[in-house]
Amino acid sequence: MDERMINNALDDSDNFSSDSFDDSDSDSIYCVENENNSDSQESSDDEDQIENQTLLTSNNSQSNWNIVTVILDEDIGPMDYFKLFLTDNIIELMVIETNRNAQQFLNTQKITRGSRFSFWQPINKNDMEKFMGLLMWMGLVKMTSIADYWSKAERYKNGVAPKTMSRNKFELILRFWHFEDNETANKTDRLYKVRKLLNMANDLVKNIHKPGEIIAVDESMIPFRGRLKFRQYIKNKTHKYGVKFFKVCGTNGYTYKIIIYEGKQSKPGEALSETIVTSLCENYLNEGRTIVTFIRLFH
Repeated sequence: MDERMINNALDDSDNFSSDSFDDSDSDSIYCVENENNSDSQESSDDEDQIENQTLLTSNNSQSNWNIVTVILDEDIGPMDYFKLFLTDNIIELMVIETNRNAQQFLNTQKITRGSRFSFWQPINKNDMEKFMGLLMWMGLVKMTSIADYWSKAERYKNGVAPKTMSRNKFELILRFWHFEDNETANKTDRLYKVRKLLNMANDLVKNIHKPGEIIAVDESMIPFRGRLKFRQYIKNKTHKYGVKFFKVCGTNGYTYKIIIYEGKQSKPGEALSETIVTSLCENYLNEGRTIVTFIRLFH
């Protein structure tokens, strides 16, 4: 990306309006789809509302607000900041489980000599970093299909994808990309395929930075229309189908923890709203903070 493209991107960001961003799912009608992905509302005993409430924790003067856990050198660049979140441990997890998933597949399938799968070779850390880089670049440079990024046609020609890795290798890694061992995972957990990655990410973000006095609990929706047991349908939203998640954030917008909504997940004797708020804020209670919530739950 040259200097002109960077300047254009910065100019575009100045004109960004948050009015079009769907990040406050406060409609009064929610329903979680059932096992057959129907639009019927999932029944639940958890009925509660939280709307623009402010919850005050106990006044403990021994607070540790605004502590930055990671010491940042003045000379570090964007990649160093990026590596705080996409760590070597996360890359290693992806490499191990992707190779394992590929081997498990190949052991159970009859692969012909002409099959694309016969060209699979175990990947390493460098391969995964290139793969992740291509994914993020593709999110910025939109083309009609994956094949177009490797097309020799003049309108699609680029000096990024073909020089990074072959199309066949990219598609094989994408096919086997994995974060958990299918043979040992707890498959009663609806998030078992990403649970380990989610836990690692939550541990990272809470250790990089500590929140100040005020923290907020909010909810967001990731638009998604694929097959998923806990995909939600929200009748009056622009994006009616998607994956709902809750998050606790600081006043600067930094997210300290997220919980993906899987359906019924309240603890015995607690309303769903209580479970969500206390689970998100468990590391920040009894330190004199103010917790603000902007969510409304109907279940």
